[in-house]
Amino acid sequence: MRKLLCVLCMALALVACNREKSDKPVVRIGAVLPLSGDSSNMGESAKNGMIMALNEINADPNNKFKYEIVMEDGFDPKKTVSLYDKLKNYDKIDVLISENAAMGHAIKEKVKNDQILHISFSADGSVADNEYTFNNSSDLNALAVQLADYLKQQGIKTIAIVTMNHMAGEAILAATEPELKNNNIKILATEKILPDAKNVKTDVMQVKKKNPDIVLLYAYEPLMSIFARELKIAGYSGKLTTYYLFAFSAEPNLFEGNFFINAPSGTSDFKQRYANEFSGMVSDISVPAHYDAVKIIHDVFEKYGKDNADYGKKLRDVISDYDGANGKLHMNQKGIIYSDGIIEKIENGKPVQVME
Repeated sequence: MRKLLCVLCMALALVACNREKSDKPVVRIGAVLPLSGDSSNMGESAKNGMIMALNEINADPNNKFKYEIVMEDGFDPKKTVSLYDKLKNYDKIDVLISENAAMGHAIKEKVKNDQILHISFSADGSVADNEYTFNNSSDLNALAVQLADYLKQQGIKTIAIVTMNHMAGEAILAATEPELKNNNIKILATEKILPDAKNVKTDVMQVKKKNPDIVLLYAYEPLMSIFARELKIAGYSGKLTTYYLFAFSAEPNLFEGNFFINAPSGTSDFKQRYANEFSGMVSDISVPAHYDAVKIIHDVFEKYGKDNADYGKKLRDVISDYDGANGKLHMNQKGIIYSDGIIEKIENGKPVQVME
């Protein structure tokens, strides 16, 4: 287990300020992120977004609180529960940020019982309960409408859907299937694969035999790349698409030339500020999403203090007038925090925006 304690004001310009002892009360934000393993790209992106936000909020001398982030390395739902218990009981966190649907659902009831604000980053909006758990990613149903409409514009008539057998995969199916039918796009096959599967040749041949115009492939790495590689070896020459995940691929060459629906990865102003701080480009949607999560947490605690009730009302109040890293944010009645999606395409190994 790798633990990272990100204390106030990590930017070099604020080092002198950091050395001064603060007598302000602390708001401690816990985060469970995949900082190692196949999904570490996502975790590192999230970490950078959070650090950037932390630097900015702690630069304000008028804050009522000082803010700290304690990060734990994890992506497995079972591990998340024990990491959350440690963060709550030992680190005394006031807020938790987690990744993916399975993690969010695993601790949803625990944070409710403990009355701790929890912001999840998940494709599955059902993790949100509008009470203590909220989902800061995108509105999957709205994205499904956008994606199906774009598929129709591209002349797609038939599709196969391949998802991991996982809560997030079920959410993808539930949102996507009705919109495909509304656009008269025929689903030729639906394959569900265990997230840790290594041999997918049987599933690949089922898809290849149907020969759809496009395959919607939704699976975390390394499964996504394993399936795409085997599909190519099998001789499938059609297109691939997904929600979000091509941007996180460890082997983007497998998805070269393919479009997908994504949450935006920051306004031009945000990207420039990020480049100034980290000497690099914004890598994916994790950066602005986790940046906004920390900034929103700051706004809620500065305005309402540490009273741990009515988080839905508080968040909705803050977000109603919030211009985030992706521009205007929205929050629906289910507790999903989102911005409008974009269509992107993998070009030269990088996601490039095709259209809003």
